[in-house]
Amino acid sequence: MPTNGQTAAIAGVAETDFYKGSELGPFGLMIEASRAALDDAGLAAGDIDGLLPPPWYTSTEELAATLGIEDLSYSVTTSMGGASPTASLQTAAMAVTSGAASAVLVVIGWNGYSFLRPREGIKAPRHGIIVTSALDSAADFLIPHGAIVPAQFYGLIAMRHKMLYGVEDTDTGHVALAMRRHAQLHDKA
Repeated sequence: MPTNGQTAAIAGVAETDFYKGSELGPFGLMIEASRAALDDAGLAAGDIDGLLPPPWYTSTEELAATLGIEDLSYSVTTSMGGASPTASLQTAAMAVTSGAASAVLVVIGWNGYSFLRPREGIKAPRHGIIVTSALDSAADFLIPHGAIVPAQFYGLIAMRHKMLYGVEDTDTGHVALAMRRHAQLHDKA
């Protein structure tokens, strides 16, 4: 991949509090976290020239207008289900190193528990999760083999990797233990 000599770095990170019964819908939570991430990075909305919205509940235009981002040179939606946040970070890094953008805001969010429970005074978001061709692929190639949820999809890939490279169960166990250890250090985990 050609680069413009720039390196990419994560300058700001934010998240909302985790709790049941949020009065904010997914979009409101995304805006709250986005503004906090901009503050954490020491950036203003006008400094952002790249925006990666999630594949659900909103659009680039709605996010940009609400946040006050006026001049975008780069935007793309990465639709990989639960892997969308990680893939979006990689896409943002590629945008910066290629010169397509200099400051990219990656937005991901939802409120699974609160959003899915109807309550008086809480309206559903205007946009739902966008069904993509990935579901067609799952129906054609994975479901016939018994894989019906993402953990099973990735399980097939993981088993192939283990077979090709001789990875032992104890090796992958170290990864799980490290993730849990780091989560315990995070007060919002």
